[in-house]
Amino acid sequence: MNTESLLIDLHCHTTASDGHLSPTEVVARAITNGVHMLAITDHDTLAGLDDAHQYNQQHETPLSLVDGVEISTCWNHFDIHIVALKIDRHFKPLQDFLNQQRQLRELRAQEIGERLAKAGIEGAYAGAKSIAGDAALSVVIMRVG
Repeated sequence: MNTESLLIDLHCHTTASDGHLSPTEVVARAITNGVHMLAITDHDTLAGLDDAHQYNQQHETPLSLVDGVEISTCWNHFDIHIVALKIDRHFKPLQDFLNQQRQLRELRAQEIGERLAKAGIEGAYAGAKSIAGDAALSVVIMRVG
């Protein structure tokens, strides 16, 4: 294999967080487009990794699939995201930590929905949940001024 022509994507989201494609659709698209290595790095969840691996293994020319996650945290009063690659998706302490992260994300989204309702924007949280389904809500806060 010519290393000058390797196609690698080490930061990809699925519908397990805020992506538009399911884990199997992401893997299928990567295979179709000749990607050699793909990391699925959903926000604070490993939920899509098993489906991605199962689908990938069903193909004659599977891609190299890297287990990853994008962890939300705070540093110096700034929200940051850390992309962790080659993680052990079966490691219980990591699963427990990410579950806590998702619970905090959900509480934050509810709080923002309450603030928006007080500002006259009713139903923002319910609307966001109806779009996100089972996926975690991703919150982007913009400060103006």
